[in-house]
Amino acid sequence: ISALYSRFEDSDEGVITGEGIMAFFDALDVDGGADVEALLLMWKFNLADQNQITREEFVNGLTTLECDTTDKLKAKLPQLKSELSDPAIFKQFYRATFQMSRDGTQRTIEKEIVVMLLRLVLPEGHPHVDAFVTFLENTTSVTRVTIDQWNSFLDFSLGISDDFSNFDDDGAWPLLLDEYVEWARERNSSK
Repeated sequence: ISALYSRFEDSDEGVITGEGIMAFFDALDVDGGADVEALLLMWKFNLADQNQITREEFVNGLTTLECDTTDKLKAKLPQLKSELSDPAIFKQFYRATFQMSRDGTQRTIEKEIVVMLLRLVLPEGHPHVDAFVTFLENTTSVTRVTIDQWNSFLDFSLGISDDFSNFDDDGAWPLLLDEYVEWARERNSSK
């Protein structure tokens, strides 16, 4: 595992950084910017910073996954991805993606990153994703999303019907979701 780490390590930094991370993902046939497997591996490696992988994180991640080569890890990816079908595991993963995507200690992430993450993390056809992404892209008042808004969106998307018939206007949803519902209702009534 140590030799594998050295293959991707940035010798100046003593950690695996940008180019090394991309080379690592390339060795696994994973597109670091477009495949959910990249985020899944970052989560499984328990990275403190998405922009680097320390030797300890790399070794612990591969040891936990019982892989000592890129071929073994590549073969394990479908199993790891299938674990996301468990709602409890998926919820942990979904919440972790926000934490991994923060810049340093920021408590929010830019809405452009949220849009990319929603499309990457939530399966195609997941309730409300397309409309919520359109709302975010067309709303100038929202530039960043909080962890509460991010986490609440998953619960909202799983619990609120597409026609919002079970949405309680006096419920305790974050303001962003109230604004989304108002926007979507206006949009649907004008069709």
